[in-house]
Amino acid sequence: LASRCENTTSRAGRGLDAAIPMSSERTAWHPPFTTAMRERGPRWVKVSGEVQLTQEPMRADDMFELRVDVPRDPSDSGSVLRGLWPLVRVVCLLEFKSISRPFRRGDLARLLAYGLVWFYTHQAKGALTLPRGRRRRARPGDLTLALVVPTLTRTLRREVEQMGLTLHPSESGYHRATGAFCTLVVIELSRVA
Repeated sequence: LASRCENTTSRAGRGLDAAIPMSSERTAWHPPFTTAMRERGPRWVKVSGEVQLTQEPMRADDMFELRVDVPRDPSDSGSVLRGLWPLVRVVCLLEFKSISRPFRRGDLARLLAYGLVWFYTHQAKGALTLPRGRRRRARPGDLTLALVVPTLTRTLRREVEQMGLTLHPSESGYHRATGAFCTLVVIELSRVA
């Protein structure tokens, strides 16, 4: 029932499902499902349907993708953020925080949400193009999330803990965080630079 309780007309307008083929069969199960939840759910729960979660489109600061026309060269680490490139498997979404606009509460959660949205939109068969032209659906190991900050702050450390993640300090300034669904690295510019 849950897989059929989708209002396909409202999904198409959101843009998140562009890469996922929708069934040619149109159903209208979602409104009756929401009504049933509203009428028969506990009185202490407010039920809302078709809720828009963000006011603006979600935009990552930067996205890095492996080029399909150039073979990966492990000896080429560029001349900036050299420790990041070996962590990029297929795609990296990066969020940059500066001294003038430092890390704020919720920034890590937003980066994780970007990652989940990217992963979700690449679940159709052949949605992801790999080097040598191979195509397949995305896997969690394909994605790296990078949070670039001037320094590790108490706010950042607190949010890492609240998100159920573990931050592993590194002298290099490339701090790996475990517990996420994909590779997550916090890049501390004061150490890296």
